[in-house]
Amino acid sequence: MFFRQFAFNPNQKMSLGAKITLTLWIIIGLGLLFAFTFSLFVIAILAGLVILILRLFGARTTPTMSVQNPEIFIDNSRSQQSEKKRSDDIIDI
Repeated sequence: MFFRQFAFNPNQKMSLGAKITLTLWIIIGLGLLFAFTFSLFVIAILAGLVILILRLFGARTTPTMSVQNPEIFIDNSRSQQSEKKRSDDIIDI
């Protein structure tokens, strides 16, 4: 390929054909990279739109447990313990 003579003799100039083919390979590589990256970006955008539409227009599930008195679940013992620990955490030096 391109390394056949240039690696052994650094003073030798590259031919015009080698420069053109090297440039073409770089352009082709960047074009393929752009095509795959752009296609993955479009796929991600479409997947996001599908998820958004499904969440907007999907059926809502009802909660399985209805809470009639929310004060039942409040536990005051932990909050009192944490206040007691805060006052005990002070170290006098």
